[in-house]
Amino acid sequence: RRLRLKGGGKKTMSLQDFLGYMRRGSDGDLCPRYVFDHDIWPELLCEYDPSVGGVFSHDFFALLGNARKAFRWFLLGPARSGSQPHVDPDGTSAWNALIVGRKRWALIDPAAVDEGLIARADLEMSAGTPVGAWFSERLPELARKCRRHVREHLQEAGEVMYVPAGVWHAVLNVTDTVAVTQNFVGSWEFDGAWKELSQYRP
Repeated sequence: RRLRLKGGGKKTMSLQDFLGYMRRGSDGDLCPRYVFDHDIWPELLCEYDPSVGGVFSHDFFALLGNARKAFRWFLLGPARSGSQPHVDPDGTSAWNALIVGRKRWALIDPAAVDEGLIARADLEMSAGTPVGAWFSERLPELARKCRRHVREHLQEAGEVMYVPAGVWHAVLNVTDTVAVTQNFVGSWEFDGAWKELSQYRP
């Protein structure tokens, strides 16, 4: 089957073709594509632990049953690919387990926007801007304006990142990476997620 992609260019590709794309250095793409696919292979799901060893043991999102939107994804990304700054939807938190490679993370407390230290426009990327350029140019500016609201981390294989609901975050694949991620609603996120979902699921 064809894998779903993010980034510029084609939106789907076979696994064989995508691995070739990675081996070719992403064909020199300014904004490399990466796999972001929620249709995980059954062979992988048999070893999938949504609680990550019991750390995230509650997920009220599961009560939606078949009405639940896509919530877990298989990620395969070449170096220089990544996610632009965003907040996860529906008041959800997320975890991201890195299996292979290195990822650079930037997390910005929403209080920085609420307190007027930065504007939403300071966080967002213009179309066609490489994620790496955001990290090298925009992130230092944000850190100067609101240092106590900015956190960075270099994630290594075997580590799990937790992203609280409402937190702005961006991710840069420093090397080729393989990861899995899931959005969830635990006890701490419940009230916020209920308000978010009630806006379009009365």
